[in-house]
Amino acid sequence: MTTISSCLRAARFVAAFAVFATLAGASSTAFAKTTQKALPDRLSGPIDNGARAQLTGSAPPRAMHSTDLGNVSPDMPLEGISLIFSRTAAQQADLTQLLADQQNPASAQYHQWLTPAQFGARFGISDNDLATVESWLQAQGFSVVNVSPSRNRITFSGPESAVEAAFGAPLHYFRATSGGMTATTDTRTHIAPAHDLTLPASLSGMVLAVRNLSDYRPQSHTIKRPAANFTSSQTGNFFLTPKDVATIYDINAAYNLGYYGSGQTITVAGESAVSPTDITNFQTAAGVASNIPVLTLMPNTGSSETFTGDEAESDLDLEYSSSIATKATVDFLYTGNSPFYAVFDAVQYAIDTDLGNIITLSYGECEPDLGQAAFNSFESYLQQAAAQGQTVINSAGDSGSSGCYGDGSSTSNQEQLAVSYPASSAYVTGLGGTEFPTADLTNTYFTAATTTDTISSAKSYIPEVVWNDDAAILALINSGQASSGTIPISSGGGGVSIYEPRPGWQSGTIGGAALPAGSNRLVPDVSLDSSPNNAGYLYCSSDDGSDGTGVTGSCSTGFRGSDGSSLTVAGGTSFAAPIFAGMVAIINQAKGYTAGQGLINPTLYLLAANTTTYASAFHDIVPITGNANSNACVAGATYCGSGAQTSSYATATGYDEATGLGSVDLANLIQAWPTATGSSSLAASITAVTANTLTPSTNTADNITINVSSKADSGATPTGTVAVTDNGTAVSGSPFTLSGGTYLYSYQSSTTGLHRLIFTYSGDVTYASSANTQIINVGPSSFTVTASSPTVTAGSSGTVTVTVTPTNGYSGTVYLQLGGTGETSAGVSIENTCVSGSGVVTIPSGSTSPQQTTYTFDTSSSACSAAGIGTFRATPAARHIALNALPGKPGPAPSKAPWRTTSLAALAGLTLVGSFRRRLRLNRAGLILVLVLTMGFSGLALSGCSNGAQGASGNAGGTTTTTTNASPGTYNFIVYASDSIYHNINNGNGAAFTVTVQ
Repeated sequence: MTTISSCLRAARFVAAFAVFATLAGASSTAFAKTTQKALPDRLSGPIDNGARAQLTGSAPPRAMHSTDLGNVSPDMPLEGISLIFSRTAAQQADLTQLLADQQNPASAQYHQWLTPAQFGARFGISDNDLATVESWLQAQGFSVVNVSPSRNRITFSGPESAVEAAFGAPLHYFRATSGGMTATTDTRTHIAPAHDLTLPASLSGMVLAVRNLSDYRPQSHTIKRPAANFTSSQTGNFFLTPKDVATIYDINAAYNLGYYGSGQTITVAGESAVSPTDITNFQTAAGVASNIPVLTLMPNTGSSETFTGDEAESDLDLEYSSSIATKATVDFLYTGNSPFYAVFDAVQYAIDTDLGNIITLSYGECEPDLGQAAFNSFESYLQQAAAQGQTVINSAGDSGSSGCYGDGSSTSNQEQLAVSYPASSAYVTGLGGTEFPTADLTNTYFTAATTTDTISSAKSYIPEVVWNDDAAILALINSGQASSGTIPISSGGGGVSIYEPRPGWQSGTIGGAALPAGSNRLVPDVSLDSSPNNAGYLYCSSDDGSDGTGVTGSCSTGFRGSDGSSLTVAGGTSFAAPIFAGMVAIINQAKGYTAGQGLINPTLYLLAANTTTYASAFHDIVPITGNANSNACVAGATYCGSGAQTSSYATATGYDEATGLGSVDLANLIQAWPTATGSSSLAASITAVTANTLTPSTNTADNITINVSSKADSGATPTGTVAVTDNGTAVSGSPFTLSGGTYLYSYQSSTTGLHRLIFTYSGDVTYASSANTQIINVGPSSFTVTASSPTVTAGSSGTVTVTVTPTNGYSGTVYLQLGGTGETSAGVSIENTCVSGSGVVTIPSGSTSPQQTTYTFDTSSSACSAAGIGTFRATPAARHIALNALPGKPGPAPSKAPWRTTSLAALAGLTLVGSFRRRLRLNRAGLILVLVLTMGFSGLALSGCSNGAQGASGNAGGTTTTTTNASPGTYNFIVYASDSIYHNINNGNGAAFTVTVQ
């Protein structure tokens, strides 16, 4: 064998070092390392663009083929594109349990909130995976901007041509429409993908969505009233200010005790700049303490700019949140003029940076417009907010039961029953709308008119009905008192989610009546006055008047415009959300929640389930003769069509989809609310569950004992009910009544696979609520793996066939990882061998047939070199071999470098491959260390080379190397398997096989 010259050694060392130095400086992103247990890698090799998978629900539903105007320019730059990553099944199970524990006073995790960095270290993706995806993005022509602290998002930018090539869908222009179902097209256009995106197959299992490829935006939940040229002395009409709200909903009693939201931070999310003068003018006109918001433009979203309509929305959100919680810090986080950013991005940023323990937004998208991919991605962020202790509040919409009305989509889409997201999220408190009956807009409830404006005219609580002004506005249109272009849909949003399963806390009885039947999330949670017609809200805005009010110079003189007469009046659940955000800030201060409460819905529903508390702290909205008693579309067939939305949803005793739990009496709600230490009077409970078996057969009863006891052994036996959900759906007969603190539940299912059963104890007058989770694997549905054992002539190649066989109805994508010792029984390691092949096997739904993939073992180092694949030698410590070009999810991580290269040239080449394959994130010093360590593993020194395999080609100086083949022997390997549902289910029980070299 010819020896490599010292000059060649030096040259190759310099080249190898240069590679490392280049890689060290090439990365544009630095993310924090964690001292916690390393996150598992889910990618086992470079990302292959060849095998593709569709990202279902990724094209915006509003981008209709009938409005398609064709391709945008390939050179169009796009900024702020984001890949949103999923969590593994194990991570999601961990997070679900954590969220339950954080709301359980009996748990050590009660209100132990995470920081974004802690959340990322526990629920994000690994350094290696992040680096691999970044490298892939850069190879597609994108520039990586940043990685979120929560390690679940990479943001990048690039031209349209790169988007089309990387994600398999061109961006098109789409003609915009305005108004409702009778509206005509306008001159605006939108940009969106022409169809669903595709992803490399190895990424498809870990990407929830590709965000910001569309400029369709969520809709503001404000209904503005045309310029009102009146005063109470001129017409007798009434309007609301923050002081009226404080009287009607009993906030004044909290003020009297010194509770103004001190120590709390409310983040208002928006998508337009505002003038601070408007906020100052409003607070002065309303006679409340000055509380000027902190204005923050979200980074990298363009320049600060005001937008008609959106400016007014942000004005009223800021004015009412800051004037209800007058001593809370109010942060306004808004996006700039980049067309691909909107309010959801601002919310996401507030979660990423843990800005505010209360987040409120008054925008939403009806769920059919949202699409499954967008729902999945934003839901993952809302779960993060809950884990960080952030309470998210959102308006439920202003189009009644037909939540898509006015979105410019197809008539059938606008006519269907729909709710607005994110109010429909299980991790958000959704605010619906009520109104005051016309008959009660009298001096009985309001101070009589005088010759001057009365800033605080409400005398007491005013009875409420469901907000529905459809018929009243239609009558004004028909009589000529309102323009024909006026949209008569004006009603509180509410109904049933098509995406969100019914959460455990939304069960049982409210006010003595059971919640509506069904297995999906109900909207809203609570409601406040929202009508623009019956005592609408006053606000101040510098919006130019084209926002529908016709008012300019709002609040130039008190609440009046520049004409000295007109008032800016509006309604909508946009007012309910910031008002309730202010209420939550007051609750937090009063009860000592200095770090926030996270999701407050479990507490709201627990308190409402107590009939005494419900009667004092909530106003049940029930039908009243002569008034609208539902949020149904009642404006006639032209606007409503003839579907179910014309009859749903009616008010009823207790909870209903028109008004939720009803409105609140804040002082009484504070009195009933548990304190920050657990509860003011309730003892902690523990819910324990014991199943006879965790792997029952289908349609076979599995007895599960549910036992609720006192954590501190207070002596009393817990009473009440336990609600049970199966993968988010309430089981038949739930909730179940405890007897002696126990209930024996007989569970069975005909559906094979994993079932997550959540058991939620309701609590009683003595004990607080608690919960527990049990995973049941029915069937159990799974898969088996076998592998063939080839015999190979040294210097040639052989094929290993891996067969994945489904059992009990299993379907899904199985990810394979090669492992084992790669040694003979005598401990001799295989050398001069490389492997290629696919590590992904898909079992179609309903299939019972085995599916196969193959790996090719090439035992010639020259063939490996020609293919650009480094050879390896497995060491006894490296039991799991991470091979080149194997897409999919990894099995257990190797404990050492998984191969030994046998030349310095191979070292340089393999280090390049390895840096991407193993996705190392290192600085220059770290890379030098890796170089030295890898050379050590290779048995190399700066002064010489090993006598191992050399590349077959010659070098510049004419020196040649010889080819070495694998030595004869029978080498032992294992193929491991995992998937996104049964993560690493075969860990430790993989299929063993051998490769015999002759």
